[in-house]
Amino acid sequence: MASTRTDLRCLDVVLADGPVPAGQVSLALKLSPAGAQALQEYGPDGLAVILDFLRTARRVQEEQAARLRVLS
Repeated sequence: MASTRTDLRCLDVVLADGPVPAGQVSLALKLSPAGAQALQEYGPDGLAVILDFLRTARRVQEEQAARLRVLS
């Protein structure tokens, strides 16, 4: 699955600000009310899991990018 620009911007917002309310994410991303409504379905525990996943994914991507830089 390919990441979209919005996916990456969301990652930036969450990693920069830590756990943030869905409304704050939607404002930062300029999402439509339907995007904001969908994010509100996640409670604090769900958002914590998502944040943990995003941090892990970012770490893995950074490690792989560093590995590729060494190889080139």
